[in-house]
Amino acid sequence: MEIGVSSYSLIKLVNEGAIKQIDVISLAKEMGFDVIEFIPFKLEERREQ
Repeated sequence: MEIGVSSYSLIKLVNEGAIKQIDVISLAKEMGFDVIEFIPFKLEERREQ
């Protein structure tokens, strides 16, 4: 059996700028997941303040 995570679970980190969308892969591996379910999502537009 393989344990997986959805990319949706990490969308908050991506939208906050803590990680880049491509970093979802390495972060999931670091967290011990074997597979990733990729879902299409639109990044929120961040505005500099």
